[in-house]
Amino acid sequence: MRIFITLIFSAQLLLAQEAKPTVAILDFEGQDVSESEVKPTVAILDFEGQDVSESEVKTLSERMRTEIGNTNAVRLIERKAVEKIMHYLGLQQSGCTTDECVAEVGQLLGVQFMIFGSIGKMGKSYTIDCKMFSVATGAAESMKSITYQGEVDGLIIEIEILAWQILGLTPPKNLIQKKRRGMTGLATNTPLPKTKGGAIYRSIIVPGLGQIYGNYNKAGWAYLGTELLCVGLTATSINNYNAAQTEYNIALNNYRNAKTAEDIAKYKTESTTAITSMDGANKMSLTFSVLAGLVWGASVIHSAMVAPNDLGYDINKNVILAYDPKTQSTQLSFSFPI
Repeated sequence: MRIFITLIFSAQLLLAQEAKPTVAILDFEGQDVSESEVKPTVAILDFEGQDVSESEVKTLSERMRTEIGNTNAVRLIERKAVEKIMHYLGLQQSGCTTDECVAEVGQLLGVQFMIFGSIGKMGKSYTIDCKMFSVATGAAESMKSITYQGEVDGLIIEIEILAWQILGLTPPKNLIQKKRRGMTGLATNTPLPKTKGGAIYRSIIVPGLGQIYGNYNKAGWAYLGTELLCVGLTATSINNYNAAQTEYNIALNNYRNAKTAEDIAKYKTESTTAITSMDGANKMSLTFSVLAGLVWGASVIHSAMVAPNDLGYDINKNVILAYDPKTQSTQLSFSFPI
């Protein structure tokens, strides 16, 4: 009976396909694919649930399908087609867990790869085991396992990221940010986790603010206080310069209008004294301005050293040194989230 069903569905699938031949080439590395190449075909079975409710497993399985489709790296077979095959085989999707069963379903569907797995719970931890199976070779093309602690809602983000990873693709930044924030942070106004980029940005705006942001309050207030002191002394020096300049202008005007030798000598002395005060005030303002700049720069550097690392983010993976064939040069790129 099963052989008869296999022949029927194989014939139906052959008739449903286009007349022109296609060449399917697996290209999960994000490389450009020419028009003559066709995306590989993939079907997804509902995950098997272990101590997880059936509705939750179906929801997560469907989210996997949706995110696999969002990758735009494969041609995804619709759920209805998979259900039809499973119905004729007398199986439920989550009941097909052996490689032999999965291979048979994949052959009936005419796909190149099958994705299946299990979702389980042990204590307060959830585990997701996922496998991408080659129908032609019978070998596992990719296997991924995830352990997660938290509310079951968080598994949605985990399985969305898993959809990219099982294909050998790098998850997009928005998914990484969603994981960092968590479902609670997305649903409410809960503050985002603190990041190194956020600390640097704040120290650029106000010296010491990055340290306070990173819970280094003493260092933060020290930088802020020192910066305010330098700025205050700079402002005082500028004010002293302006006052000395005013005195110089008055003394110079009196010197020009002086009639007696005694007045001439007096206002000349006042002019010289005013010039000396102006020079001193100018040097002081320049000195304190430089000190203010140094404190500012030191605050930015220090905030980068002591600020919290980004959750779920490895900054080393975002420092790339590679040869670019287009420019024929070696390039260094660096990025971090703010």
